[in-house]
Formats: sequence, C-alpha cells, structure tokens
Amino acid sequence: MFAYSGFGDGNSSELPEHKEPSCLCQPSEDDLSQHPGFADLLLRLRQHVDETGLSTSLRKELEQADRELKLQRVGWLRSELLHRLIQELLQEYHAQKWETPPEDATFYETLEQCLLVAECTKSLDPSKTTTQDAPPLLGLEIQHLMSLAPESESIRQMKEQLPGELEQRLKRKCFSVLSYYKPECEADSRELKTAKSCQLAELLEEENRRLQAEREGIRAQARLLQEQRVIYLAILTRCLGLLQRLLMDFRLKTQSDLDRKTVEYLEVKCNTILLQIRTGELEILLETYTAERVSAHRTIRATLEEKIQKEEQAMATSRRLLHSYEVLGAEFESLVQEYTHLKEEIVNKKWALHEFTKSNQ
Repeated sequence: MFAYSGFGDGNSSELPEHKEPSCLCQPSEDDLSQHPGFADLLLRLRQHVDETGLSTSLRKELEQADRELKLQRVGWLRSELLHRLIQELLQEYHAQKWETPPEDATFYETLEQCLLVAECTKSLDPSKTTTQDAPPLLGLEIQHLMSLAPESESIRQMKEQLPGELEQRLKRKCFSVLSYYKPECEADSRELKTAKSCQLAELLEEENRRLQAEREGIRAQARLLQEQRVIYLAILTRCLGLLQRLLMDFRLKTQSDLDRKTVEYLEVKCNTILLQIRTGELEILLETYTAERVSAHRTIRATLEEKIQKEEQAMATSRRLLHSYEVLGAEFESLVQEYTHLKEEIVNKKWALHEFTKSNQ
C-alpha cells in the first residue's frame, strides 16, 4: 500500500537557511594604533573564535547541524513533491471524471483511497514521541484503517502505474521550468529537452548561488551605505557647527562696518534728496521768472539798495546828532518835549485850518 511520508497539512513553507552573521567588530587602523592592547586581545581571541564570534567546537556543531538540516529538508521536499503531484493527479481526475476510462478510474480511486488511509494512519500517530500508553484517537487503531484499504491486486496495479504517471508529470514540469529559464529550448526535441532537464538542477543551483552572492553584495553595500551615512551626518553636523561659529564671528565683526555704511548711505541719500528739491525749486523759479523780469527786478533792487544806503546814511547822521544832543543833558530833553508839543499843535492847527477852509468852500 502507498505510504504517505509527508506532513499531514501539505504546506510547503520553505525552511530558512543558515546565514552567516556579520562581523561583530570592525576596528579601523586608527583604533588599533590608539589601543594596542585591544589589538593584542583580538589576535588572542582569533585563536579560539572565528570572525563571527563562534568557538571552534561550536562552529563544527553548527556545520554538522546545517548538514543534517539540509538532508532533512531534501527528504521533506521529496515527500512534499510526491504528495503534491498525487494531489494534482486526483484533482485532474475529479475535474475530468466523466471522461476518464474505467481502468484509469480504478487507478485514481485506488490511489485516492490509499492516500486517505495513509493520512489517517499518520494522524493516529503524528510523532515518534507518542507513547504506547496514550489513548488512541477516537478509539481507532491502525488495523481499523487498514481494513479500509483497497484490495492487494488493485494496490499492486496502482503501484506499477503510479511511477509512470509521476514521471510524465515531472517531465512536463521540468520542461516548463526549462522553457522558462531557456526559451530557446522550446523548439528542441523531447530527447534533447530530457537531456537538458538533467542539467536543470545544476542550472538552478548556480542561479541560486548567484542570487545569494548578489544578496550578500547588496547587504554589504547596505552596511557600507549605513556607515557612510553615519559618517556623512557626523561631518555635516560638524560643518553646520563651523558655519554657525563663522557666521556669528562675521556678524560681530562686520556689524559696526555695516552700521557705518548704512549711515553713510542714508546721508548720501538725504543729500541727494535735498539736491533734487533744490533742483526742482530752481526749475520752478526758472519757469516763473523770464529774462525781462529778472532785469526789471535787478533794476528795482539796485534802486532800493541805493535808497536803503541813503536812508542808512541819514539815520547814521541823525544818530550822531542825537548823540551830540544827549550830551547836553536834561535841558535838552525838556527842549525836545517842548518842540514835540509845538509840532503837534502846528499839526492840529493845520488840520483845523484845512477843515475850516473846506467848510467855507
């Protein structure tokens, strides 16, 4: 009878691969030169641990565990591959059940029944750690399930036909993968495709190694980029601090010069505005006074200046006379008052005479 050796759930989640951890310590030459004791410590530790920090014995155990894990994974992948191929066969059978010949229908039904019995049998004892004293699931024993298996003759015929069916299906899948990776092989003969399919595993392995190398390169570039980003940020921070300090120094030193230049600029601007105002005033005067008016004004001014000069001379003469009269003292003041009084009376008499004459007329 067909024995199912895969996992009961049928999931094919890929197992994670062991990855080498990055180096825990990457000192620079400056660090080693500044700390020689630390360099000696690293040299001594190198005799006991590798670059990842693992000891020699632990490293061997890890490599052995990796090899065992790869073997277990290869076995699991084979079982999972067979399980999926059988499921695809049964799904196609149910999709085309009415078009399947009776002899093929017997093969598919026998295969499906054997698969169900194998899965149920594995469910009764899911792990090797199950003890004999544990109660069976639902009170069932393996013998109960084996009684549901098909006849021995049907199982024998199914086992004879199953490898051929699986082989044909695997070939079609290999041809599909080969056509995907090498589209130029689509027109080749079946024998040539079969020969090239034998090299498909090496091709995929090489492709996987190339992708792994590219991933490692990308990780290394990412680490280098992160280190450069940190260095760049540190340099940028120092540059910003230096720029701020230079800016403050420049501002303190040039503030007085800036103020002085600002004052000079405002002074020149004010003088310019005053000159513009004076120019506008002169333009207005030029438009207002013509040459004839200017000549007339000059004549009038000369006449007025001449009269003013004569009046100033007369006033100076009067002041000299007045000064000479002031020398005479109080008698002169009384004479002046009497003279003023007589002069006022003369003026009044003249006014009265004028009015009298006017009234007689």
